[in-house]
Amino acid sequence: MFPHRRNGIADHAGKSRGEQHEVDNASPMHGHRRIGMISAAEPSRRTFLGLAGGAAATGLLAACSGDISGTNGDRRDPKITLDALRTEYSAKIGLSVFDHSRQKEFDDHGDTESYEASVVKVPIALSVMRQVAEHGGKIDDDQRELIRRSVEQSDNEATAELFSSLADNPSDTISSNQDDREALSANAINLTYTRLGVQYTRSAKTWGDNTTCSADQVQVARALVDGVDWVHPDDMTYLRSLMSPADESQGWGVGSMENGRAGDKQVRTVEVKNGWLPNDDGTWNITSMGAVFTDDAAYSVAVVSVGFESFEEGQKIANQAVKTYFDAL
Repeated sequence: MFPHRRNGIADHAGKSRGEQHEVDNASPMHGHRRIGMISAAEPSRRTFLGLAGGAAATGLLAACSGDISGTNGDRRDPKITLDALRTEYSAKIGLSVFDHSRQKEFDDHGDTESYEASVVKVPIALSVMRQVAEHGGKIDDDQRELIRRSVEQSDNEATAELFSSLADNPSDTISSNQDDREALSANAINLTYTRLGVQYTRSAKTWGDNTTCSADQVQVARALVDGVDWVHPDDMTYLRSLMSPADESQGWGVGSMENGRAGDKQVRTVEVKNGWLPNDDGTWNITSMGAVFTDDAAYSVAVVSVGFESFEEGQKIANQAVKTYFDAL
């Protein structure tokens, strides 16, 4: 399903159909190698890993339009609308939602695979927090700043530093090769995934270019909402405070529900982390996970999709996929 990858990073020979996208304040990292800005004529998966904010996302947050989204009180079956989106755009779309108030799950094609991209920055932060909590503490000021840059600003250099630091915890050193820091860091993230109840997603010595699905991503979101006993509550609160849709790069997918409606209820708060990566053939992977809150309800939400002709198209359909669930409430 996915393009061939070399050394954990997919080769990219395709063309982007969008306008030029400019890397924000940090270029993606693999190990300690920095990848600079490139034009949309030759995008690479590493270059687009974790783009955040600024000019890169300007104009990409088009509102949903047309009848297919089930707007204006149309409470059609979300699965019917999602099937229509898949057909119209020849794309694969997975949507998973957990209604915390009613303890009810919704899953439609939750095993659809796409790349994690920047959504992995949340599990990396959780892994750092888990390691610290295992030693009876909370993250220090330096770790807080790195996590802030990684999650709130989608800073890839900060993420790379956090990823590397995971290899320093003796309790997570389950690799036979203790000198392989990338393997040790991957082990640490994978231990966190196991704690989260994530079934499929695993790191293979890299971050961001591993495949995931909405059924797994909604498990991560559920942990954020409910809390876990292996992360200090203050650290979890801090992490969630960084997942605001205020930055326009986070204002689509789950973030598009800010100031929206969940059925007949007003949405009060949204927490979100988005990610996107191009494939070799020029199509796009679009991933969004987070939580939506009304006055008396909470919903963990994840949409994972692949096959869009442009970055902009993928964002628009992620908006529609999320909205079709909430319109049906």
